[in-house]
Parts: sequence; C-alpha cells; structure tokens
Amino acid sequence: STFAVHTDADLSEARSGIRQGLSDKVTYGYSGGGSPASPGWSDVTDRLTFASSVASANTDSDLDQGRRNLGAINGLTYGYFIGGETSLFLKTSEEITFSTSVTAINTDSDLAIENYTPTGISDGATYGYSVGGYTPNAPTNVTERMTFSSAVFAVNSDSDLTTATFSGSALSDGSTYGYHLGGNTGAKITTAERLTFADGTMALSTDSDLSGGRSDCGGISDGVTYGYCIGGNTGAVYLDIQERITFADSVTAVNTDGDLVVGICTSAGISDGAV
Repeated sequence: STFAVHTDADLSEARSGIRQGLSDKVTYGYSGGGSPASPGWSDVTDRLTFASSVASANTDSDLDQGRRNLGAINGLTYGYFIGGETSLFLKTSEEITFSTSVTAINTDSDLAIENYTPTGISDGATYGYSVGGYTPNAPTNVTERMTFSSAVFAVNSDSDLTTATFSGSALSDGSTYGYHLGGNTGAKITTAERLTFADGTMALSTDSDLSGGRSDCGGISDGVTYGYCIGGNTGAVYLDIQERITFADSVTAVNTDGDLVVGICTSAGISDGAV
C-alpha cells in the first residue's frame, strides 16, 4: 500500500480537475480532460498501458470537447466520462470503447441535468452511478443510475445521498459495495456513504468516515481487499494523506505508509485491479 514517484506514468501535460479515471482492468487505464496549466479546458486523454506502466496521449481517446471536473464510470465493455464543466455545467456523456480506445459522444447516456463534479461509482457489471455533484444552482444529493446493457441513465432516488454534496470521491469493491467519501456541502466533510449494489440503496456508513473533512480526493481500489482515498483539499491546504478502507469490514483508517510524495487534489485514480 505504498506510493512512489513513477515518471514513466506521468501525464503528457500538467493539468488538474481530472478527478476520476477509467480502466478496462486488463490492458489500459485512461485519464481524460481537466484544466491545463494555461487557462482553459483540455480534451486530451492519456492512456496508461498496464504492462509497461507507460502513459502517453492517445488522440483516439480524446474528448469531443475540453472539460474539467468530470466524473467517470467503468462498465465491462465501455467506460463513460460524465458531466463536468467548460464555461457552462455539462450533462454530456462520452463513451470510450475499451476494445478500440475510441471515445465518442453518446447522447443516450447523458445525465438528466447539468452537473459539475459528479462522482462515478460502478459495480463493474450491471449498473453505474452518478452520485451528487453541483447542478447549475446548488449542490445536489441526487443519484442517477446507468444500466450498462442500455447505457441509459435514470434518476434513482434509493441511491440518493443523505446530504447534498459535491466534489466527493468514490471507491468500489466491484461486487458488493460502493463508497462515496467526503466532499463539500458548503464545508468540507468527513462523511462516508455506502451503496449496496444488490438493491441500489445508499446509507451512511460511519465506520467508513474519513479522519478529517476534505473534498477532491482521488480514489483507487484493488477490487478485493482495500480501497484508497488519496490526497484532497481541506480548503486551506492540499493533502498528501492516504486513507485505506478495508472492504471486509468497511472501516477506513489513515495509512501513513501510503502517503503521497506531495499534497495534491482533483487527481484521478486508475487501477488494473478494479472498476
């Protein structure tokens, strides 16, 4: 559970506001969009080859338009970049076909409402969830659920957060539970909510709470034993902290052995082991 700098996997350009990555769990991971060092929004997608851990820009995977603070959802065959912002909040969904690495607009998969910083959670097989975020007027607790067989979203009130929250992070064990951790309700929060995949219900999970209030953490999962909430933003500082959730008991605890080399927020986690 330790981190180390790995320059072969560096992005092709410096950018923030990526938030979530996509993975086919076998061959490639993808990091799309964000905000580059110069003003504006990026449409660039970098592809990480798991066999070599080398990342490079992959133009076939580029987004249709530059955007930042988007969410991401992994299916088995396709991945989806959802929502985000340009000068406007977006509801647009872009679908990446894992077998070809090609990204294209998929209007069937659009969100019901424009959403900045939606958080994507996936069971990896049947459903993906767009959780919370910031609509044009205010933070939201609304969850939209995508059925992977049709790639269509629909509002699913059973999966709503208990509190309207944006800029949260997500983890999934890929089979039983998904987790929404921290975020911003107007203040940074420690709260964890757990999504039960069998029935699509969301509920508070105090054992999974973060040690301190923060938003914009990265999320990584091995899909079996542990998930990791990395970095984040307290409002005053960017964090280098790693918190590890043990899937067997849903308990989250600080893991100092796994701290980042430098404090960071709005980073994307990618894993070859999990959705």
